Amino acid sequence: MTTPALLPLSGRRLPPLNLGTSSFPHHRATLRLSEKFILLLILSAFITLCFGAFFFLPDSSKHKRFDLGLEDVLIPHVDTSKGGKNLGGFLIHGQGHDEHRHRSVIQKLVLSQQLQFVYDQCIFRNEMLTSICVSREEEERLRNKIRADHEKALEEAKEKLKKSRDEIQAEIQTEKNKVVQELKKKDSKPLPPVPLPNLIGINSGEPADPDIREKRNKIKEPYCSPLPKTLGFLPYFTDHTSVGGLGDSFYEYLLKAWLMSDKMDTEARKMYDDAIEAIEKHLIRKSNGGLTFIGEWKNGHLERKMGHLTCFAGGMFALGADGSRDDKAGHYLQLGAEIAHTCHESYDRTTLKLGPEAFKFDGGVEAVAVRQNEKYYILRPEVIETYWYMWRFTHDPKYRQWGWEATQAIDKYCRVSGGFSGVKDVYSSSPTYDDVQQSFFLAETLKYLYLLFSNDDLLPLDNWVFNTEAHPLPVLHLANTTLSGNPAYR
Repeated sequence: MTTPALLPLSGRRLPPLNLGTSSFPHHRATLRLSEKFILLLILSAFITLCFGAFFFLPDSSKHKRFDLGLEDVLIPHVDTSKGGKNLGGFLIHGQGHDEHRHRSVIQKLVLSQQLQFVYDQCIFRNEMLTSICVSREEEERLRNKIRADHEKALEEAKEKLKKSRDEIQAEIQTEKNKVVQELKKKDSKPLPPVPLPNLIGINSGEPADPDIREKRNKIKEPYCSPLPKTLGFLPYFTDHTSVGGLGDSFYEYLLKAWLMSDKMDTEARKMYDDAIEAIEKHLIRKSNGGLTFIGEWKNGHLERKMGHLTCFAGGMFALGADGSRDDKAGHYLQLGAEIAHTCHESYDRTTLKLGPEAFKFDGGVEAVAVRQNEKYYILRPEVIETYWYMWRFTHDPKYRQWGWEATQAIDKYCRVSGGFSGVKDVYSSSPTYDDVQQSFFLAETLKYLYLLFSNDDLLPLDNWVFNTEAHPLPVLHLANTTLSGNPAYR
């Protein structure tokens, strides 16, 4: 026999049972509206509690068992293996399924979950408060430190403002003097020689393998046989030879290769001497006014024009004077001084006291630029370089005086808000800028000016060789090599 449902479906009444006359009173087959509402309210509260417990409790507690004193109750879950039909149900272990037991279990479950939630919130809030307190203490400590630094800096600034400009400059000068005195106390010993390791297969710079030696000599043939042979020096064009642009570094490096080898590369020295003799014979002349200049060979004849780039040769002649042929050291030192004097005249005969790019020696014109495209000055270093070499070898004070004149002219006419700029016409009292600061101005011009007013023990020429871009390179003192493992020089 089928048990009738507790709640009616669609207001359907149960069919009456004909039991005949009975002593039992008649019972209603339906519920009143208020009773329906109360049951619906209870069911809604039950569902709300289930969903609230599932979504708002911490994850770690959803599958945790609680000891309720009567039996073990498992937190509700969805059994997907059964199609999810048991949503919101509870799996209860124990005997009996009456309404009272259900209500008691639910109340204890909700209470346990609420207690666990409150406990977790307390732990979380305690950790947060601890972290906030530590962060606030660190922040307060940092603020106090910054405040103290600001106050200290402010006090120092106030003390500085109380002093006059002369007092501040005096303090700076005092600090500079202290530094100078400390440097003077130190022994200014020359830089140690640079050792050369004994490389495998090398004997005194000569390759041990004859085949390698032959190939190396083949590579050097173009330099050992200058063209044209009738003049004795190397042109950079078939019809143009100059000691200035495009050809200057070749002659300079012949000499400096010999110096860097501690004067042991005799082949480089021979090539340099041959080239210098040819230059002196075919390119060097003296003007009607007595100025010695180096011209340019073009199309079979000498052009009486000297470029600013050629002015480096005065220093080269002085540097190569020691060790020259036929004991002509004095001659080449004097030749270097004459070139330096000519280049100084090219500066002194301009309005700005700065040298032009090129200057001529034709007729009544001497050491003066004629063409407009040769009147510019772009902060070139060659004249200053020659002043420095001549100062090192002669200590004649006029070279420092000339260098100071050039420094003042550069500062007066080339300094701009963003640095230094070249000028387009050194003969104009109102020059215009080319708006370019060349890289060699810092690398060479200012470096040679600094060395010009420094002592000789700063980068001494016995231990250092400057390449064409003013980078100092060490001299290889082979005779003083003491490296173990290099028996040739023990």
